[in-house]
Amino acid sequence: TVSNPSQGWSQAERNVQADSWLIIDDIPLERWYDKNWSADNASEIVTKLGIKVDATEEVSVYAAIRMEFSYDASNILPTTALQSEYIIQDYPPYNSEGVSHAVFTILATEDNTEVAITPTTATIKGKPANQRFTVTLQKGQTYQVISGDKKTFSGTRVRAYATTDHSAPKPIAVFQGADFTQVPGGKSARDCLYEQAMPLDYWGTEFVVTRSVERDANRIRITAGENQAQGHLAGKGR
Repeated sequence: TVSNPSQGWSQAERNVQADSWLIIDDIPLERWYDKNWSADNASEIVTKLGIKVDATEEVSVYAAIRMEFSYDASNILPTTALQSEYIIQDYPPYNSEGVSHAVFTILATEDNTEVAITPTTATIKGKPANQRFTVTLQKGQTYQVISGDKKTFSGTRVRAYATTDHSAPKPIAVFQGADFTQVPGGKSARDCLYEQAMPLDYWGTEFVVTRSVERDANRIRITAGENQAQGHLAGKGR
């Protein structure tokens, strides 16, 4: 079942057989997207655009953004995997022919969720860098934060807790990326970037990265979760 809890809307149930898949592409636009979206008007606004997927058996879910000449997708974490604290990691937005913004979106899974955000760069609406601000969300509500032109939010900390008890964590989903960027910078190809953020509790100290096929180089970005973090890269190739 696909629904929007904050709008009180739900689709009819549909069946999926084992080892098969189902595409859900008939959600009414107003249930999950603002067709008048622009970076200037969408940042730091509470909206009712959270989509929930319920299943009677275990399933895997991913969401895709598809437009002409632009595509990205993300695996979606189950609600049981969501936590209360995140640090944003993004690819620096770049567009040599116009503007480009880093974007992250917060989705509340419970009522009376207070979210504290400490951005590493000023938001497009003027929230200053490195100064904490808060927003209160109800179940299914979303809150998007957008950067100034070609600024990165990497290192931005997001933490959620109960409005009545700041020691009680609240699970949230966080999505991060960019609205429009050249990858790599300076190339003619542009794309949106979209990925669900991993909770800070799932971060680790050792990783293995494979090289992309038919690419002459790979970029690895490392974001520290604590001060005085030290590390090194080891391996062959560029």
